Amino acid sequence: MNDFDGHWAIWDEEFLQYFAKSMGEIPKPFVTTCFTATSHHPFRIPKRYSNQFKEGPMPITKCIEYTDNAIRNFFATMKKFPWYDSTLFVITADHTNQSFHQEYTTDRNVFGVPIMLFHPAGKLIGMSDKYFCQTDIMPTILDYLNFDLPFVAFGNSVFRKDGENDYVINFSEPLYQISYGEYFLQFDGTKEMGLFMPNKDVFLKNNLINQYPEIEAKLLKILKAEIQQYHKRMIENSLTISQ
Repeated sequence: MNDFDGHWAIWDEEFLQYFAKSMGEIPKPFVTTCFTATSHHPFRIPKRYSNQFKEGPMPITKCIEYTDNAIRNFFATMKKFPWYDSTLFVITADHTNQSFHQEYTTDRNVFGVPIMLFHPAGKLIGMSDKYFCQTDIMPTILDYLNFDLPFVAFGNSVFRKDGENDYVINFSEPLYQISYGEYFLQFDGTKEMGLFMPNKDVFLKNNLINQYPEIEAKLLKILKAEIQQYHKRMIENSLTISQ
């Protein structure tokens, strides 16, 4: 219990070291996931780092510095294993937290986090401005691996996104939300609540509902289809392909 942070979980550094060493004992190929917690409220770090990672403009600043260092040490440990150079790493977050930029506190941008695909051998280099979210991660990985069997996914491979499937959906209670092209639609499960153009209206102040009926209808159709598929597959226990 010496590594317990007193609130959420194990300190990031200790947990990531344990996680890295545990992966070293798993036969390959394998897939694993881990979730760090030190960057959460009440924004504490181990006392031994109190002079190294100091308070910044926001309480979370020192936690981000600490977690960044923990991830650096995590990769240093993983480099010792033979599978490191042939491993695809995915690094992301579930939502934003304290932010210097107020635009990341809106219903839309609170989910505006980066998703990074890292291959030590340098096979993935570059940036994309396509919409990409957590549900796109699995089909992207399977596409990268040239997986050619059927599977169920609510997202799309970033390598295959085009004008028709380049969108993201999320749920910010009580609203279902879809970002598609230059538009952002909010739906409460019964009716459309908002339509915005975030590139021109970052803080979502100008509600364009009922002004672009064709756009609303298109986005609502996609959104309802995803909701219907999710509920149906949950009820029927069909989130995977039947053998």
